Amino acid sequence: MDISMTVLIVDDSPQVRHSLARLLGTLRDVTVAGEAGSVWEAIEMAARTKPDAVILDIRLPGGDGFEVLRAIKKQPPAPVVLMLTNYASEPNRQKSLQEGADYFFDKSTEFENMLEILKAARR
Repeated sequence: MDISMTVLIVDDSPQVRHSLARLLGTLRDVTVAGEAGSVWEAIEMAARTKPDAVILDIRLPGGDGFEVLRAIKKQPPAPVVLMLTNYASEPNRQKSLQEGADYFFDKSTEFENMLEILKAARR
């Protein structure tokens, strides 16, 4: 029996969102639930689509990814959250994990690791 997974992509860059959506489209049984480019849009879309996982950037218009993280982790069932950012400092990593992120990845060096986590999570 195949297990499918829905993923919400949250990033301020339309190019990054579209690239991630294309890449996720190559994974069997993974469906992109939507794409959001701002804090408000991400919170609203997560509440409406109830994704299994959220790929979330830290820098977003209207606030930051930490606000989105706190909001979506309160929504049952809470999705798996993978922070994927260019701002992968140790303080951001620690804050992400303390706020409830399940994983934290640097866009420039750990992108493949994020894909491996998604592949494993859908099994």
